[in-house]
Amino acid sequence: MGADFDFPTFGNLAGEWIEAHCVVPDMDLMGEPYLLTDEMWNFLLWFYRVKDDAAMLKPGKGGKMRSAWRSAFYYRRGQLVRPQKWGKGPFSAAIICLEGVGPARFNGWAQDGDAYVCADWGCDCGFVYEYEEGDPMGVPWPTPLIQIVASSEEQADNVYSSLLPMIQLSPTLSELIPDAGRSRILLPNGGKILTTTASSNSRLGQRVTFIVWDEVGTWTSAEMHALAVHIRRNNGGMGGRILETTNAWDPAQNSVAQKTYEAQLADLLIDFRQADPKLDYLVAEERRLIHEYVYGDCHWVDLDRIEAEALEIIKDDPANAERFFGNRIVAGKGTFISVELWATRTVLDEPTNRITLGFDGSISGDWTAIRACDDTGLRFTPTFPWDGREVKTIWNPDENRGQIPREQVRAAVAHLFRKYNVVRMVCDPFEWESQIDEWAAAYGSDKIAIFHTNSRTAMWHELVRYKSDMEEHETEHIECKVTQIHAGNAVMVTFGVKEYILGKPKGAKSQKIDALMADVLAYKAFLDALAAGLFKEEKKKYWHLE
Repeated sequence: MGADFDFPTFGNLAGEWIEAHCVVPDMDLMGEPYLLTDEMWNFLLWFYRVKDDAAMLKPGKGGKMRSAWRSAFYYRRGQLVRPQKWGKGPFSAAIICLEGVGPARFNGWAQDGDAYVCADWGCDCGFVYEYEEGDPMGVPWPTPLIQIVASSEEQADNVYSSLLPMIQLSPTLSELIPDAGRSRILLPNGGKILTTTASSNSRLGQRVTFIVWDEVGTWTSAEMHALAVHIRRNNGGMGGRILETTNAWDPAQNSVAQKTYEAQLADLLIDFRQADPKLDYLVAEERRLIHEYVYGDCHWVDLDRIEAEALEIIKDDPANAERFFGNRIVAGKGTFISVELWATRTVLDEPTNRITLGFDGSISGDWTAIRACDDTGLRFTPTFPWDGREVKTIWNPDENRGQIPREQVRAAVAHLFRKYNVVRMVCDPFEWESQIDEWAAAYGSDKIAIFHTNSRTAMWHELVRYKSDMEEHETEHIECKVTQIHAGNAVMVTFGVKEYILGKPKGAKSQKIDALMADVLAYKAFLDALAAGLFKEEKKKYWHLE
């Protein structure tokens, strides 16, 4: 079965090759053809998407032609997020088979009559795929080197234990790959499939063509983060790609999966099936709807058994059950704002003209952000014009040579005071005292207020007000991906019997919370302005003609 698409891809070729060669590795249907679900077909179409201008050769320096097939694919890495028992291991194994001996490398554009013929590549199965003119074509790697990377040998076995019988039980693959053992699989022309962990230092510098990162939601240690960076850097020059598979993760643990998901880069494919966030996982009827959605067309999954397993885990760790079976990013204990609460307070409204602002600044390291709140309690991230485009008022120093661009921040504040009727701006003054003094002089000291977020007791009171009003639906927000991520990162750090401030997850310096802090300050400014009567309608003056 193929699928429709409106972009160049040889995902249909990949899927049909898999169904013609791979078999079910275990259970009742062991040895039967491995048939893809609609979700799997969809993933293959996107993962094997090819750039419109892909070519085998392109002009280089001095007019000489250079090899260009390495950059043919639209995505250099894919992330597949699915619940426990969805079948990520066998699906990864099937893709590994394709990458090992099937048409997985770009080979130009098809002319009328072109076809992929297995017999041309030493396989007598009779498989033929006829291209349409203009289709991207696939070809096997000449010397594939594939790695299954995991946090431990036991974790790597999740994929390898599916891969080995998938090869050995297949009439065609067992002929193509006769040397498949428990420790390594030898491919034609000197290729290999190996398992790798952080401790396998000798394998980390190899020139790999395809890599599976298994369960990257559990890659939380500094060692695993360093491993991921090393592999990405080494893989870049080969034209090989990476497939990440994982359950939903705990956002307080700073996993490799989370960093990929939050990177928001155009060349990273994220396939994350999530049910309506308004459904409550702790309500049995709604939990069933969530399971039905995230397991989709997994005909082998017994949802009654999933419900029983989830219910048992819920008694001790409801967040864990929701991540594993509900496929939701849910933090453990200590999270300030839950993913569900944030999602259910997201609306599509437009803000009014009278607003308050919250400013949380930094010089380097941390981010700088300005959030806004209108006179109805609707919070949002405003924009300002810069270099001919509208830019959100959130600054990442890593995108500005390690520093916050102060001239942009000044321009943003000036624009917001021109565009909106700003009745109050609350600023955390740390490292920005001079600029805040400038704003007070320019816009009025009655409009610019100082609030020290490191004043623990005062900050705790503001956090309680903010969270309570979110829970009571007194305030909503317009979607902002960065602020949503920062809100998910924030954890409560206690300093008294019940008091707390916000912090980052332990050991997670890269997880930022600055946009959330600015949001809290914008809402504080709103409540202060409300209490001071700054949102009251101005009295109109009327003149009567005699």
